[in-house]
Amino acid sequence: MEQEVRSQQAGGSWAAARSIDRRRARRVKVAVPARIRPYYQSEELAEELLTATNLSRDGFYFVARHPRYRADMNLYVACPAGHSQTVTDSECARVVRVDALDGGMWGVAVTFLRSSCLYHGSGDPSRK
Repeated sequence: MEQEVRSQQAGGSWAAARSIDRRRARRVKVAVPARIRPYYQSEELAEELLTATNLSRDGFYFVARHPRYRADMNLYVACPAGHSQTVTDSECARVVRVDALDGGMWGVAVTFLRSSCLYHGSGDPSRK
């Protein structure tokens, strides 16, 4: 499937280009709550409860109101989100793409990290 998007890919550059779907797992359209927490807590990046619009066994896509997410950023995610989840109930994920959407919204694609970022030293690349 090809589509034209304005996306931030790994490396941080923005481009309007045709992208080819390289997903390994089939995505399912849904509308489920997703709890998103930054790997590194900061004042400008607080926990958010957003809606995942599609998901697969490898990751999911959500829409955000603010441009605070960027490619290669690590997050704690819980999808679907429960009421009393903690960081230990969440999985580590990495932002693989950020799309500029109509209406000032931002589409964010994340992939689950199979080996925990907590124990393997991965983190927010901006903190290096």
